[in-house]
Amino acid sequence: MVLVLPETLGRIRFPSGPNPRLTEPRHRALQCRCWHWTNCAKAGPVASPGLDPGRLTGTWTGSYTCGQSKIGLRLVIDAAPDGTLIARFDFYAVPGNPRVPSGSFMMAGTYSAAGLDLTPDYWISQPPGYSMVGLNAGPPLKGDTILTGDVPYPGCTTFTVTRSSTAA
Repeated sequence: MVLVLPETLGRIRFPSGPNPRLTEPRHRALQCRCWHWTNCAKAGPVASPGLDPGRLTGTWTGSYTCGQSKIGLRLVIDAAPDGTLIARFDFYAVPGNPRVPSGSFMMAGTYSAAGLDLTPDYWISQPPGYSMVGLNAGPPLKGDTILTGDVPYPGCTTFTVTRSSTAA
């Protein structure tokens, strides 16, 4: 069995030297993480120029709308230089909607100069009857202090969060 990790692919020597298709950063998406020839997945995305991970990393608070109700949202994002994201999505009751239970789940996704896409990963605390949702947004607005976008889930519409901390 051979284990090939993305960071080692560029160092693999072929008879004529390193494989030129795997040494250029623009080809990173073609690299594979393989533990067996039958299980090979594409490596993570390449970050687009123009969006520094520091513009997203941190704690964001605000709300999202599902089922015609506003729900409190705390989003803690950790953005990596390669264009990948991990985030914790915490939801809770707000004064106009006090009966919402609290819950949280992890998300994974990507970002580029065009914005971010986050998809649900796993529950940390799931209240009965609640489902995880994804988030799509453009780049941060107003000096990197506001994220606004869509909640792509039936019955849900939009979200808006404001940066409350730059530390994830």
